Amino acid sequence: MHSEFDIIFAGGSILVVESGHHSRDVPIHVQPCQFIANLAPTSTTVSFHVGKPTEHINNRAPVMQCGRSVGGGSTVNFMAYIETYTVKPGQPTHGYSGPIQISTGGIDFGVGKQFLDVAKEYDSGRPQVDDNNDLVTANAYSYPKTGRRSDAASAYLYPHSENANLQILVGKRVKRIIVENDRAVGIEYTNDAISCPEGSTEVTTVKASKLVVVSSGAFGSPAILERSGIGSPLVLNKHNVPVIVDLPGVGENYQDHYGIYPPFYASNETATMDDVWSNAQGHAAWLDHWESSGKGKIATNGVEAMAKLRPTAAELSSMGPVFQSRWETFYQNTPDKPLGIIGTISGVLRFLGDHSLLPHQKFLTMGYYILYPESTGRVHIGSGDDANVALDFDPDMLSNPADLPPLIMLYKKSRELARRMPCYRGEVPLYHPQFAADSPAACKETDGPVPISAPDIIYSADDEKAIEDFQRNFVKAIWHSLGTCAMKPRAQGGVVDARLNVYGVAGLKVADMSICPSNVGTLYQILSVSDMVHSSFSAALAIETACFSRVGGFTAHGGEAKESRGSRNGIDHESSISFLREAGGTTACVAAGRLAAANPSLSILVVESGEHSRDVPIHVQPCQFTANLVPTSTTMSFHVGKPTKHINNRIPILQCGRSVGGGSTVNFMVYVRGSASDYDDWAKFGNEGWSSHDLLPLMKKMETYTVKAGQPTHGYSGPIQISTGGIDLGVGKQFLDVAKEYDSGRPQVDDNNDLVTANAYSIGLTHRLPSRGSNPKTGRRSDAASAYLYPHSENANLQILVGKRVKRIIVENDRAVGIEYMNDAISCPEGSTEVTIVKASKLVVVSSGAFGSPAILERSGIGSSLTLNKHNVPVIVDLPGVGENYQDHFGVMPVFYASDETMTMDDVWSNAQEHAAWLKQWESSGKGKIATNGLEAMAKVRPTAAELSSMGPVFQSRWETFYQHTPDKPLAIIAPVAGFLGDHSILPPQKFITVEYYILYPESTGRVHIGSGDDANVALDFDPGIISNPADLPPLTMLYKRSRELARRMPCYRGEVPLYNPQFAADSHAACKETDGPVPISAPDIIYSAEDDEAIEDFLRNFVQSTWHSLGTCAMKPRAQGGVVDGRLNVYGVAGLKVADMSICPSNVGTNTYSTALLIGEKAAMIIAEDLGIEMSVKTIMRSTLSTSFFRQAARPRPTSSFTARRFASTSSENAQKKAQDALGAAQKNAEKLWETAKKSLGPLGERVGGVLGSYRQPVVYNAQVARELLKQIYIAERLQPPTSWAPVADAYSTLWNRAKSPAYWRGIISSGEWVKVGVYAVEAYGIFKVRRLASVARLATSDFRLPEHMC
Repeated sequence: MHSEFDIIFAGGSILVVESGHHSRDVPIHVQPCQFIANLAPTSTTVSFHVGKPTEHINNRAPVMQCGRSVGGGSTVNFMAYIETYTVKPGQPTHGYSGPIQISTGGIDFGVGKQFLDVAKEYDSGRPQVDDNNDLVTANAYSYPKTGRRSDAASAYLYPHSENANLQILVGKRVKRIIVENDRAVGIEYTNDAISCPEGSTEVTTVKASKLVVVSSGAFGSPAILERSGIGSPLVLNKHNVPVIVDLPGVGENYQDHYGIYPPFYASNETATMDDVWSNAQGHAAWLDHWESSGKGKIATNGVEAMAKLRPTAAELSSMGPVFQSRWETFYQNTPDKPLGIIGTISGVLRFLGDHSLLPHQKFLTMGYYILYPESTGRVHIGSGDDANVALDFDPDMLSNPADLPPLIMLYKKSRELARRMPCYRGEVPLYHPQFAADSPAACKETDGPVPISAPDIIYSADDEKAIEDFQRNFVKAIWHSLGTCAMKPRAQGGVVDARLNVYGVAGLKVADMSICPSNVGTLYQILSVSDMVHSSFSAALAIETACFSRVGGFTAHGGEAKESRGSRNGIDHESSISFLREAGGTTACVAAGRLAAANPSLSILVVESGEHSRDVPIHVQPCQFTANLVPTSTTMSFHVGKPTKHINNRIPILQCGRSVGGGSTVNFMVYVRGSASDYDDWAKFGNEGWSSHDLLPLMKKMETYTVKAGQPTHGYSGPIQISTGGIDLGVGKQFLDVAKEYDSGRPQVDDNNDLVTANAYSIGLTHRLPSRGSNPKTGRRSDAASAYLYPHSENANLQILVGKRVKRIIVENDRAVGIEYMNDAISCPEGSTEVTIVKASKLVVVSSGAFGSPAILERSGIGSSLTLNKHNVPVIVDLPGVGENYQDHFGVMPVFYASDETMTMDDVWSNAQEHAAWLKQWESSGKGKIATNGLEAMAKVRPTAAELSSMGPVFQSRWETFYQHTPDKPLAIIAPVAGFLGDHSILPPQKFITVEYYILYPESTGRVHIGSGDDANVALDFDPGIISNPADLPPLTMLYKRSRELARRMPCYRGEVPLYNPQFAADSHAACKETDGPVPISAPDIIYSAEDDEAIEDFLRNFVQSTWHSLGTCAMKPRAQGGVVDGRLNVYGVAGLKVADMSICPSNVGTNTYSTALLIGEKAAMIIAEDLGIEMSVKTIMRSTLSTSFFRQAARPRPTSSFTARRFASTSSENAQKKAQDALGAAQKNAEKLWETAKKSLGPLGERVGGVLGSYRQPVVYNAQVARELLKQIYIAERLQPPTSWAPVADAYSTLWNRAKSPAYWRGIISSGEWVKVGVYAVEAYGIFKVRRLASVARLATSDFRLPEHMC
């Protein structure tokens, strides 16, 4: 990189510095529908700035987002329109040849047309125009302008990426501007904490010979100036920053637009964006249409119509005298200024809430916002030295009383328009004012709209208070932040002059929305600012053209997913694999790993639809489990169930893991074991070897139980680590302390996972590596892939295919002989639909879970003839039990306010910057909030006599026939969580606790079947049957009351969050309300009236959900009883075919199901080993001769390790182990030196390629064809401009490949110490504890190239 540039953009030769990622061709940026995905709390494409809570917004902590990627806000915004104007030719105020394309959406939903049709009659005083962006129209309806995202980076910057003098630094944050003799001469920058969480904190200096331009937005630009000594002395002195220029205006004058997005129910026939926004599969289904034509739901943001509004006389009068003064002084004489905007959105926006919590599938949202609020705020640095510290930010929303009346008027106007639209079916109560039930304004569902001529709703004084409270609770910024480096006179608080020069410093400009001296009545104006700066630069520097915008960076994809999409070493599809596992979930990893350890020569193929999980933060960091649940997640499959009256016609959505390791890589990490009677029940179906007595040795074999020594039912040397959390939040202790006094009839025990305890409190356990000392390798998720499968990744006979979905099993002469698979639509959206065949010589094992396994069987002709005939699948085996007997656990998560001093997970779960702040502790010691899931205590509960009586006769029968004589079966689990698991932006206070509860043996069952007999990517036909049996509702009601009584006695309790509790009447003793503290332990329980119980039942039907513990759909029981597999997991009617996952459970288990999935995997490994004649002891424990830390550094090449280790293959076992370990350790140190030499010799591209190859941790030597395909993936991952031809790349690698075949070449490398990165050599060291295994250490990566024997 140049050491000096003509121009540096902080935010001849030009250097651009940005903290975020590249955006070029990244789906989340280029697909219009995906704008909401950038707003997820775990997003790294936006920065989250947390403001101060104020009384004006009911003490909520406002969170403002701004773009952090190449192109800034233009790559993440709502896309509601600057320009090549394609809508209508000849418009005098528009351009027709500029870089930014303006168009309408890629699909006609019809919702916008309904809105305009209604407005034409109902609001005829406002005209409808073709163009309300003509700079003068301020009171009219029109179609908004959108299209395939036309962002600033793609339009202005990337076209010049081949210019060597234009350089982009990404993942870097500007610390300060270097000022010498009152002139800006350069910058200091450091690694960004989010983009480069593991980067050094070293500061780098770069000089600028002509100019420094700060372009970091309304938040970043004032912060850079202040850290540079330019700002108010009060702020600078507070943070020990020497004052260079006294400029009090820096960071002041913060402005934005304020709005709300109330959703309404829409009719079932309405076309909306809900399927795409709430479901990754729905998104994938529309992707082909977009990729082939640029049209469809992917090509739109859901906004089809809008109105710019100035108030009518009546509307102005309704806003009262508070607003009247603002009108007269600001709006009255500027007729081109609209007061606000109302726009229709076809669907409910994700940041409003989780679709699974809402009763209906389809929605209409009426967004409205005011364009010129009178309230202003301020933003200043939080540290004078650390650029990554959160800012001191106060947006001061609604602080000026004149801003509230327009929002109230716009709510009423938008509601009147909505309720006349043909698609309208009522208001969604959670996101509207809480009107009294008997008010004419009350929100309710309807069968259709009101007539156009219907009178408007008359709002009472109480209704007006409810609307005001609603505005204060839900109003938010529209992310249009501006004004903090205002372009106005210095004496008036200005920071820059009209030529964008910062007052008092030569050679320094600011160019972004922060320069706006006053607000603008538009959505996206930054390109206009860019044009102003372009003109300024042309005059100052005589540059004919200077195209620029805010820019960002890229991050390489970690893990091993990319090269494994096809295969690791290239599968020879004409050869046979001994053993095929369909899916790489929890059970598959256990069984495949055990078998690979027992017989490394056994060829095993694991096929997984998702991605690799190894060392990927979202999988390994315990706190991040919530990030896997967002609707746009690709680490989960989302199965959409049928709506039923039992859950108030909601559409249930159930998730299951889709990554190598399955649910074990994405779950809540709660470790619970089933009861002994659960497994004894399985044995009663005739399943020999499945009783608790038979399974206990396997339960112990899989555990390393770190909680307490000497427990007779636990293991202490297994691969799965069981521990408590990585930080003491204190919420669990409060829960247990309260229970000790309030619920003293239930004991508190050290271990309620002993297979018999069913009615006691205890600490909460997780499957995670325990945090010990200051070891950074602890405090991580202990998942099945990392514990069982990845330790054998160096074994060339164990292959993992990712991004592939099994279509069907190939059955010949009643025997399974292989599989057909295809690209997964989500993992490989651009992949072909070609079907590939792989044969298995010994066995096919289906291990795709309760959803995937029955679907694979049915597509293969194994299932109910009724289902198969429906989808034109030839019947091979008529097995009616396939897909039936679906079971789960059902639960609810009521939320409570917590005191300010309570330590919760809310900051980490809701704010990427807070997550980054805690990351350092986790990386250094494995401790802190990153190392925990927030659950520290739990109770297994069986009802007392009084509780049993309260559940009435409906449940009594279930109790007597199922629970009464099995005292080890708990009814349910109650557990407190330190934080709120949803969208924090919709709730008023900042801290919460959740007391979740779920029943463990629901009597309700469901079913899951294929939706297509041919296409494996088509959604399943799924009915979970949630609380369809009336016996399941009384326990949930009792548990709500019990959990609430526990919560309201905890010291941190500050009341119930109304949105996530029953809607009791305001005058009820049970009414939810905020409090100043808990009730005494001895306080009487709440007495619930009949109306209260109805409210609880309605709450349960609205909020009860799956706990993602799906099982039972390929039940292990007799065929005549609906069974699918026998006690040895063989599918009835087909030889050589087994099922091994949670789908085989013949009956439910009282546990979080991870422990059972592991157990099934261990048992399956034993059964398969016996069938194949492989020796495997129940007591065998997987070991490694090397330390864990060695393998976590496997990205580094170790070219001599395997050579040396092979020499010891003929010596004694003990001696061989020691010598092999010593030799490999020495080789590791030598390889580090060789690695550094390689990076220097290969130059910048080699550095990137080597880094990406290394991150995959796969031992590979690439030939020309493989290299070409891999490099394509690297270019995509790195967001690099690809070469015009791949031939030179392939030729270069071909030369290296040919050279690599020569023994002399290797001798030269070893003797000279030079290393050319043709591939990565790693050591297969797991499982080396017998002499005969040592030979496998020396194996090179590919099957078609071996090191010559004499070289070993």
